[in-house]
Order: sequence, then C-alpha cells, then structure tokens
Amino acid sequence: MLDESNVPLTPTAQADVREPISSGCIATPFNADGVACQGGAVGTPFFLFTNGSPLRGLFADAYQPEALVTGTASGVGTSTAVVSGSVNPAGAAVNVFFQFGTTTAYGQATGPQKTAPNDSTTPFAALLSGLPAGTSIHYRAVAISDFGTFFGGDQTFTTVSTPPAAKDGTASAGRAKVSGTSANVRVSCAGEAGSTCKLTLKLTVTEKFKGKKLISVTARKKKRLTKKVVVVGSASVTLKAGETRTVLIALNGTGKGLLRKRHNLKVTLRITQTLATGQVKGVSTQTLSFKAAKPHHKRHH
Repeated sequence: MLDESNVPLTPTAQADVREPISSGCIATPFNADGVACQGGAVGTPFFLFTNGSPLRGLFADAYQPEALVTGTASGVGTSTAVVSGSVNPAGAAVNVFFQFGTTTAYGQATGPQKTAPNDSTTPFAALLSGLPAGTSIHYRAVAISDFGTFFGGDQTFTTVSTPPAAKDGTASAGRAKVSGTSANVRVSCAGEAGSTCKLTLKLTVTEKFKGKKLISVTARKKKRLTKKVVVVGSASVTLKAGETRTVLIALNGTGKGLLRKRHNLKVTLRITQTLATGQVKGVSTQTLSFKAAKPHHKRHH
C-alpha cells in the first residue's frame, strides 16, 4: 500500500502486479543494504505503481523534499560567514548544501551534508570561506535527491570591510621634570591624518654587585661585576597625529624602596615607539635624579 493518496492506481481487480518500494541505491552485500550507495546516490526511496484501465502502465513515484528554506547568515567577518537553512526531507534522506557567490550565478558551493530520513523540518548550516571583504554575497540552500534538485530562495549578506592599514606618526619628547617620586614629560605626535604614535615609557636602574659569574670587568680595579637592569616605573600612551600630551610616570614599589635606601636615585628614562610592523624605535633617553624627602624633626621645648 502507498502512504500517499494523490497517486491514481489501477484497481486491484485489474492489476496483476504489486506496488513495491525500491531505492535509488542498489542493494548488494557490499553496501550494507543501501547504507553506502554507489556513484554518490543518496538512496531515495520510490514506489513502482500501475495506472490505467483497461490498459496499464508502470510508473515510479519518489519522495521529494518539501519546505526548503534559505536561512540567515551569522558570524560574518571579512572573509567568512556561517549560513543556515532547513528542509523537510518528507520521509527520505537528501543531500543538502549551499551555493554562494557575488551574484545570483553563485559559482561556488559548500560540501554536501546527508540528512537522516525524516518527515519534519531539519536544520542545517555551513561555513563559507575565502570571501572578498566588504562585498555583498548571494547564497541559497540546495537539496538533492536521486530524482531531483530543489532550490531555496536567494539571500544576501555583506562581509566586513578590511580596516585601513595603520599609519605611524613621528614621535618626539621634551625634557622630563621630576617631582617627588614621579616625573612628567610632554610627548607629541606629528604626521598625516589618521596616523598614530604608540609610546612606551620606562624608568630603569642598573644595579651593580659582586658576583661569581664574570659579566664585566672595570678598567681600574679589575673587579668582577654583575650588572642587572631593574624596571622601577613604566607608562604607555597612544597619540593621534597633531596631539601633544603630558604623561606622568611614577616610581613603582621597587623604585621607591631603592630611593628610601639610597636617598638619591639616578634613573634612566627611555621612551620608545612601537611601529605598525612591530618594530620598536627609540624616541628619547634621559637621565633623571630622584631625591628622598628630608625627614621633619620636631623641636622639643
């Protein structure tokens, strides 16, 4: 018996053949009864039936998918996006995929996905890649059975435009001024519109102490010395072309501890610029002196 009512059958009294169910995938011992189809067949079931009275003809009626919908796009980037769709296989398995391109001629397609046999809406999705940036992309869902190809409606999305390449300005710095445990320095950025200066400011102290490992030898006393560069303060700032700003850079905990211990701390201020290529360029190197505040003595009467 057929499970549909829209196929006119020859009356049983006149028909001497049965209406068998077959498949687009041949049944052999090597394809697990239709699980692995030869030649890329999906294995779409179909019915053979007779029609006509008194003359009879042999016809085939196959499942075909229904309600094929091209869904929305998500995760849109400069060259990729995820597109979605859904289909009711209407009882059989179908291969689904997406066609896409810059026009409705499409020209590209994702790999096929085989749905499970189902008689309700089945969602599917695929990743599109290699897309041109800042471009309108057309796409549509496609479903294929062994007996037909079916298309969803056309949809579009626009990929993200590639941001303009970063432009480096030319940085400069004035003389830093020390006040207490901090210093301030005016930095400027010059260049064409849209360019920037990404600056890093570091305060360092070079400590020297006796060690067993030879690092350097003094010219006079031939002493073995070990040198260690200690960061005692840091700051960073990004300026736009034409901008000038005063940057405050303070001694950190290590720097304040050395200042309390020595009372007079000589510090190197290095200002560098990080270029768009990742290269670091020197802008200014200065020597600063920090002095510990004199303690206040109370007078006793």
